[in-house]
Amino acid sequence: MRPRTLWILAVVPVLVFSSECPGGWIPVQGTCYYFSRTTETWSDASTFCQSFGAKLAEPQTSADIAFLSGEIQAFGGPSDYWVGITDLMVENQFVYDSSITPIHGHNWGPNEPNGHRGENCVIISGYFHGKYADVDCHSTRKFICERVEKVDGLLVG
Repeated sequence: MRPRTLWILAVVPVLVFSSECPGGWIPVQGTCYYFSRTTETWSDASTFCQSFGAKLAEPQTSADIAFLSGEIQAFGGPSDYWVGITDLMVENQFVYDSSITPIHGHNWGPNEPNGHRGENCVIISGYFHGKYADVDCHSTRKFICERVEKVDGLLVG
């Protein structure tokens, strides 16, 4: 008599994550970034970002600034892009627009900020290698949006 082999098949559920950024957005560590090719005023750029559940980019760390600066250079050379930093509420007290908290660090370009009451919105400048400058909010610039990357969990098994 031959010994019988008993096979046991175990089904183990697996949680599969898929992450997603809208088409044309760049995923980076849980955040989606959009670099515009068109120009808008600061307010219109902010409205555009909000239409995608996003905000104007708010670089929090030197790594964020380095990434944004590198991408600006990669998109055809130096250019200026709106970010979500302003002193519209209190002159010379620059804050992140979405939280109204003071900006981290000092990433200002040479002789910046210098706009006084006439320049209350901030750009990250490709011309100044990712340094900030305050400019007139009604001027038109390219812009960067950011949003949390959508993550869907799917239970398989």
